[in-house]
Amino acid sequence: MTPKQSMLAATAAVVAAGVALVPLTRAPERRAEETAAPSESTASAVTDAEVRFSGKPARLVIRQWGQVLAEMPAGTSTPWYTTLRLQQPAEAEVQAEWPGATAPQAVELILMPAGKSAVRATRWSEPDTPETLHDIYSLTW
Repeated sequence: MTPKQSMLAATAAVVAAGVALVPLTRAPERRAEETAAPSESTASAVTDAEVRFSGKPARLVIRQWGQVLAEMPAGTSTPWYTTLRLQQPAEAEVQAEWPGATAPQAVELILMPAGKSAVRATRWSEPDTPETLHDIYSLTW
């Protein structure tokens, strides 16, 4: 095999490996039935929640299906305790604002359903927009 053929074979192998990895590195697409609001027969559960943050946000709101479930009162420090009524599966939308933030900020949501183990998830604001976080927390128990 000539050096040119060897180089061509090696390049083809690298391209094939890269193409095979694309589905693994792409964010999953949500199907319409996954993002639709729950039906009236969907179970809901009341759960205690603990919200921790790296820097105190000026505003923090938790929603599900567009409905406000809780809004952090002014003057609250970490952790903030609240009670939420969540439809199952629990997909909570968290929106937080840190005016003037220059570094990414974190919000950890911990759900503590009665008689079950606590579940938690943490999200960080993006480095290019550290003053806002708007993300979905998917938690099941």
